[in-house]
Amino acid sequence: MLTRRLYLHGPSRARYLAAYTELLDEVWDDDALLAEVDRLEALLTPHVPADTATAFTDALASLRGELTGREASLRAAVDVASPADADTLTSPLCLVPIGTLDAAFTGSYGEATADVTMTVTADGQPFETTPQAAFAGASDAVPSTSVIYLVADTATDLDLVVYIAFPSAQATAGGVIDLATPGVEAVALLVPPDGGPAEGTYFLGGTVSLLAASPVAGAPWSVTVDAVAWSTGP
Repeated sequence: MLTRRLYLHGPSRARYLAAYTELLDEVWDDDALLAEVDRLEALLTPHVPADTATAFTDALASLRGELTGREASLRAAVDVASPADADTLTSPLCLVPIGTLDAAFTGSYGEATADVTMTVTADGQPFETTPQAAFAGASDAVPSTSVIYLVADTATDLDLVVYIAFPSAQATAGGVIDLATPGVEAVALLVPPDGGPAEGTYFLGGTVSLLAASPVAGAPWSVTVDAVAWSTGP
């Protein structure tokens, strides 16, 4: 990531540490922070339910412990800073291709359809899926945006859900949507059938071809998806 590269570069590391020290000199104030905790405690305590009072008190004690002497520990860390500290930073973000997804469906804008086919590979091997439904319609969350959903059962205990969002102005017959274009979102998720957080998230690159399309309710849609799935590497 950018933070790591800047820190490993000697001149930028020196500037970073100088700015860090300046913040400690001019902004950070242990006593002021502890006083603010005291002020908020007095303000909030009368409104804390009795059954959470102990947890509230414990949380404040933990916060005070973190703040007490914090400036001294930060300055000590700056004094011994070295390039090796980058080992503790977040690992570099790297996307690697892990599979492909090809799909096609026909239906009407704003309505789900079962007329869908899908072929998926993972690590060069077929990834068994049984397509269940596809949907193209208006986004409920973002104005002037159309979305495509593809849902399939897999041989695992998880369902595959593909989500693609793009400006409705691009929803025209014969159009080709580049999934890497700014303003376009495309991900594949592996989710439990009964709901819950995704257990796998994969970014999609490639194209969506709109053989028939119009962002009008009931308009016929015919779509093909030719995508590569990317995952965060080590």
